[in-house]
Amino acid sequence: MKTKNKLLNRIFLGIFLLTSSVMFAQTNTSQLQTVCVGSLAEPYLINPPTPGSTYQWTLFSGGTIASGQGTSSITVDWGMIPGGPHILEVVETDASNCVGMPITVDVTLTLAAVASAGADDNVCEGSTYTLGGTSASNYSAISWTTSGTGSFNPTNTLTPTYTPSAADIAAGNVLLTLTATGNSPCSDATSNMVLTIIPAATANAGNPDNICEGSTYTLSGTASNNIGVSWTTSGTGTFSGGSSLTPIYTPSAADIAAGNVTLTLTATGNSPCSDATSSILLTIDPSPITGPINHW
Repeated sequence: MKTKNKLLNRIFLGIFLLTSSVMFAQTNTSQLQTVCVGSLAEPYLINPPTPGSTYQWTLFSGGTIASGQGTSSITVDWGMIPGGPHILEVVETDASNCVGMPITVDVTLTLAAVASAGADDNVCEGSTYTLGGTSASNYSAISWTTSGTGSFNPTNTLTPTYTPSAADIAAGNVLLTLTATGNSPCSDATSNMVLTIIPAATANAGNPDNICEGSTYTLSGTASNNIGVSWTTSGTGTFSGGSSLTPIYTPSAADIAAGNVTLTLTATGNSPCSDATSSILLTIDPSPITGPINHW
């Protein structure tokens, strides 16, 4: 009986794509090998094969031989349970029906990297954003990148603080990507979240002004990036149309006696932005008191 020892050589990339954007790939010629859990169509072959020979492959645990049984090249679908080593064996029978000695490879399954950047979220213009709800596993390192030009501090934790740039704010949103570096031979895992940057509310109550005692005053405020406006007074007068930018203010007797009053416009910000406020000083000029008419 002729005995033939042949090395098992990995010369092809076995690729398996998950929904978490993890891609597994490995090339290995060692008798002790590692593959990622769940890898499909991992190739194993005899190189060079003997013309006319057939090859009987046996996988004792850990996965299934998917294709190529009887030939010099097979593919294996590996299971989802990490560990091992799992023994892959091949026996060659040549054209003269001589059977060779079994050749084996020990294969250990390792978990693939997993990354989650968390749910999409928003932040107010001018604020920083601390990443939360993030997770990663089976990795050797983590890092963050942005589609914009903002910055992370630090970049190698699951919960960095992101500072949007002026360009990010102008764009209105930015894509933040978490990368978990896979343990060899597993590839990296990536996950994205969209950070929407909400414009901050603005308010302008106008310029200081004055009116005569007994008169009303029509305000002329402006606001932007808000969901509503309201007016308040430091005095006890009343607004007509206080939920508009141009209400009419009627000073009270106490306002007139005080001689002035502060009128404040509040623009309610879009969540998560805060409200914006602006005030003007309204001076109330007393009416002139004319003396009696004297006849000389």
